[in-house]
This record gives sequence, C-alpha cells and structure tokens, in this order.
Amino acid sequence: MELEVVLRDYVGLEIPLHFAQKLTDYYKRINKGIGSDIYLKREDLNHGGAHKINNAIAQAMLAKRINFKNVVVPTGAGQHGVATAAACAKVSLECTILMGSLDMERQPSNVLLMKHLGAKVHPFSTSWPSTLCDIISFKDAMSVGAAIRPHPCPTMVRAFKSIIEKETRKQAKEKWDGMLVLGVALMLWDCFMNLYKMNMLG
Repeated sequence: MELEVVLRDYVGLEIPLHFAQKLTDYYKRINKGIGSDIYLKREDLNHGGAHKINNAIAQAMLAKRINFKNVVVPTGAGQHGVATAAACAKVSLECTILMGSLDMERQPSNVLLMKHLGAKVHPFSTSWPSTLCDIISFKDAMSVGAAIRPHPCPTMVRAFKSIIEKETRKQAKEKWDGMLVLGVALMLWDCFMNLYKMNMLG
C-alpha cells in the first residue's frame, strides 16, 4: 500500500478548510465591521478524530516495511494511542500502548477503543522505567507522536505530518492570501516559512 492511497482511502484526506462563519461575524462585530474571514483546518474529521493518524499510519507502514512485528507507543489522553492502534490494525501489526494509570481512569472511552482495535494497553504510574523494560524489546518499533526525542524522530514526524501543510497551502492559494494562525506550528511552519509575503502567527 502506498502512503498517498492509504491517506486518501483510509484516513479520509483531503480535509477541506471550514469557513468559521460565527467566529468571523463575532470578530467583525467587535471590531466595528473590520476583520478577516476565518477558516479552520478540520483535522478532527480524519479517521480517528484527530491529526495524529497522518503520522501514525506512516510510521506503522514504515515499521511493516522493515519487518517489525509490534509497535509500542506511549500516549497521554489516548489520541495517539487510538491513532496508532488503528494504523497497526490496518497494516496487520501488533500494537502495545503505554498509558498512565490516571489517564486510563480519565479516558476510559479511548482505552476501550484501543482495545477494540486490537491493541494491548498497559498502565503505568511511578514505575515507568521498569514497566518500559518489561514491555519493550529490540524487536519492537517505537512510535513517536510529537516532534521530540533524538534525530530522526522530529524529522519523521514533520515529514509524515507535512500532508497538512501541503493541503493547507493548496487550499489557501485557492481562497485567500493572508495570515496563518497556527495552533501547532510544526504542521504548517516548514512549508510556508520561506514564502514571500506570507505572515504567520504561531
């Protein structure tokens, strides 16, 4: 399976820009009729309900390509865990989720969904190092959801999430030429930072 096909047919790309009519009207009203039209990039419409599937499916496909059998991923509230569990189910890999005990209590629906997708969910509290050693072996692939950890992890995450940049750039050129307000700069900054006359706030 090629990544582009999976992103289209499984993740549900491309995600359109959504015109935030009420938010636009509100800001124009409080600024005496002056203001920009506001558009949102609705990554919550992806399969799994978040942008995280873009990165998770690519990492799962990479793990499959280099013959890993199990993908291990730490997750906070569970969104990256859900995305990775879905991605592993798609490419027929085992999936092991490490999630804080308190987070598991707070997010039971995400825990249930991960298990429904075939993942094994392991709780941890203060014993993170020993828990990690018990669960992970050198035969496992470690999935990364954020642009952290040593190289090549940040580069991989940036590359795999760049589909958001590419879509937004294409859609933005069709609609307007103005400022981008970024909630998570990694997903858009790299693609737009060298463009002439492009203003960004992140």
